[in-house]
Amino acid sequence: DALVQCMLAYAVRCFYEKALQTSTKHKLLAQLAVKVSAEYKAAAGRMQEAVLTKNGMDKWMSSWSDYLDLESSFFLAQAHVHAGDADEADCHPGKQRIHMTSATKIIERVYAASNASKGGGKLLKLHRPDMLRFVTQMKSKLTNLEKDINDMVYGHVAR
Repeated sequence: DALVQCMLAYAVRCFYEKALQTSTKHKLLAQLAVKVSAEYKAAAGRMQEAVLTKNGMDKWMSSWSDYLDLESSFFLAQAHVHAGDADEADCHPGKQRIHMTSATKIIERVYAASNASKGGGKLLKLHRPDMLRFVTQMKSKLTNLEKDINDMVYGHVAR
């Protein structure tokens, strides 16, 4: 059951990554990223159940459970990014700020966990070597958004 759920999560992830390569709308990408996150979360749960019932294999299964949980969080952050981009296109800077703040907080937690020297964090670092670049991009995007909102607010007040 656990490995089947892992493969299902990976299949949904591939579908999401294919949609990223096309001109798919941000709202749909956000929905797909949420689905990927949910599938990885379910896979982590199944893997954790397997850890409790299997003797001798619990060490690697536990690492994979942690890894799947981190992947779930990573895709949840992606969902927030896409939702924020959709809000930007719809001219909703307040909503965009909320999504970008949430994405930044989630991705910072994932990045901190990926720096762990063992377990799921080590696996995530192997599979996502560009995590630092993504964290930096998120922080930069949020900083620019904050600046734009401040300029918009104080620009209107000055008139």
